[in-house]
Amino acid sequence: MLTKIPLAFAANRQPDILDAAVRSEKDACVFLEIREVLKKYGLERKYGISLLHKHFDLADDEILLEHTDLETRTLTTKPTKLGAVPPGSLIETLWMFDDDVVMGNCVVVCYAEQTGHVGRHRPAGA
Repeated sequence: MLTKIPLAFAANRQPDILDAAVRSEKDACVFLEIREVLKKYGLERKYGISLLHKHFDLADDEILLEHTDLETRTLTTKPTKLGAVPPGSLIETLWMFDDDVVMGNCVVVCYAEQTGHVGRHRPAGA
């Protein structure tokens, strides 16, 4: 059963970047197993692994939103008020799993135009 929890709650539960455990050799078996599951379903080019962490807390009415400026080749992730961007223009990009969550809770989204995520991002600050 998919359980939705507020994004800020999910994001704020992550360890601070300075407290997050870095990847080590003991993680190799987990990476291998995840890779094999993704390959089994043909999803190895769609999903990967990310270190779950935070740099700051989010307010209850915020989401983390990625903005890409193609000209300067800059990716910026910043808090944005819920509802400031139409839901149809967002693509979920990072999920976390919890004991009672099957599909995972999205913790980061990327801004994309209504036509899709085809390399046409809104320039940063626009």
